[in-house]
Amino acid sequence: PRPAPAPAPAPAAPAPAPAPRVKEASRPQPQVVRSPILDLDRGGIKPPGSVSVEGTITGRIVHRTGGGFTLTITDATRQSIHVKFWGSAAEKYLENPGLMISSVVRLSGFSMAKLTMKQLEHGIPGRHHGLNFNEAEKVKLRTFS
Repeated sequence: PRPAPAPAPAPAAPAPAPAPRVKEASRPQPQVVRSPILDLDRGGIKPPGSVSVEGTITGRIVHRTGGGFTLTITDATRQSIHVKFWGSAAEKYLENPGLMISSVVRLSGFSMAKLTMKQLEHGIPGRHHGLNFNEAEKVKLRTFS
């Protein structure tokens, strides 16, 4: 007897589809964190009300003479600037509970002043400007919890 013929080869299966490409997780890129206070200080004098400053009140001094007070505002990058209240602004905001140490605030409406030599010697190192409020109606204050 003759051997049985070999079975016909099965039709070739289609080639498997290529596996989808898995996108590799990209490495986190370092982020440049800008300091609004530093940018403000380096940018020079701006018109009142054109910019704002936001941060935590880390210092507060009530002046013995002159009827004013000074706040130190520190932003998220740990840059600080002094904000001085004089005249009607000091009278209205001296006891404001939102302007106490550890409060987080956004202030606008201030004027900028170039620091004097004496202020440069005794002020925040590296700072060239200070912020001033002289009139209560120009103070724009927002507090955050």
